[in-house]
Amino acid sequence: MGSLKDQLLAKGLATKPAAKASGSAKGPATAPGPAPIDPAAARRKQEEEAAAAAHAASSPSYPGARIVTLSAARELFEPHAYDLRNLSGEVEGLVDIETLLLPSVQVIDGDVTLDELRTRQEGSNLYVLGNLTITGRLLQPFRSNAIVVFGSLRAHHIVTGAELLVFGDLDVTGVLYGNCTNYATNVLGTARVATLASCKEHMFSFWGARTIGELVRRHTAPNFEIYAAAKGIKTGRVFDPAIGDPYDEASVAAALQARDDIFVDP
Repeated sequence: MGSLKDQLLAKGLATKPAAKASGSAKGPATAPGPAPIDPAAARRKQEEEAAAAAHAASSPSYPGARIVTLSAARELFEPHAYDLRNLSGEVEGLVDIETLLLPSVQVIDGDVTLDELRTRQEGSNLYVLGNLTITGRLLQPFRSNAIVVFGSLRAHHIVTGAELLVFGDLDVTGVLYGNCTNYATNVLGTARVATLASCKEHMFSFWGARTIGELVRRHTAPNFEIYAAAKGIKTGRVFDPAIGDPYDEASVAAALQARDDIFVDP
């Protein structure tokens, strides 16, 4: 498939580098001019960038974040393009970079520690170029923006119905709850999760080493059979009916604010 830049070249979203000059018996060498750009592709790129800039300007700002262009956001993935193209192993999964770009991107440079982080529906995607530490809850409501952590992510609880990508390690000391069939949680480093809970067959793709204490699921979830086969993992408990609808992220998030253990024996 080539590098990320090769893929952009194929789509007409990048220009080819000028070729090196070569000598000639007929006279001094001259370097050829830049390769022509497809006008339609260039116009499409300009429109996409303008729409992203307008969206980011009207979206809530994350603490310490800056707005970046879509081109700059794509460049951040270039050092990781090989790893993303060659994900393999016993788990299922896929990372589509394009889904992590639109409608706009905000970036936090370096490490950040927050008591709580809540993403917004139709908000900007958030990239953290260092480590992200959440002492309380990380909340991603259904169809809210993606989070990409280029370092490691540590949180007490995570409630997600959106896209989450971690290039480093993931440490969740409480519950990691997923509730969306359209989006996934991808971890390229080591995943350490006390309790992993899936409702709507949420895809948890832990590509590296993993340590999971307990599995709780409503239906057969992708990769869960592989995780359940590991030695010492606890299974069989269910969501406590007292918390309300287990398919409702708000109910689960509220329960995890009031208590750490939201599961009971059947």
